[in-house]
Amino acid sequence: MRFAASVSRTLSGALLGACAIATMTAGATASSRRHTQLVKSEPATHDTLPAAPKVIRLWFSERIELKVTTVKLRDAAGHAQALGTPARTGAEKNAPVIVPIVKPLAPGAYAIAWSTAATDGHLAKGTIDFLVKGAR
Repeated sequence: MRFAASVSRTLSGALLGACAIATMTAGATASSRRHTQLVKSEPATHDTLPAAPKVIRLWFSERIELKVTTVKLRDAAGHAQALGTPARTGAEKNAPVIVPIVKPLAPGAYAIAWSTAATDGHLAKGTIDFLVKGAR
């Protein structure tokens, strides 16, 4: 009888722990959906472009704060490429952030690292890698 009670307590504890983990995971997933996310980009992740882009365009799930937004572009060797200041093309919520590429990009692999926050202050960041086949 003691064995059955012990097993019952152990299983109850394990079940309670599993429920707690499931609840925390669901909460974290729901919470992450409410924060800023990159919806679309040009160039897109893993794009192979026939010619170098002249600008980077980033669309977010909500209006972001430009003053805390950073965008960096590096080549395959890790060298920073010159970029202009991020700007918005319109007043609407879904207007993309535009970042001019100052100098023509040579053929090769590149990575964009972006970081921003929405008005709620939560940080969002990510990377986008792409390949340029031809010259600008």
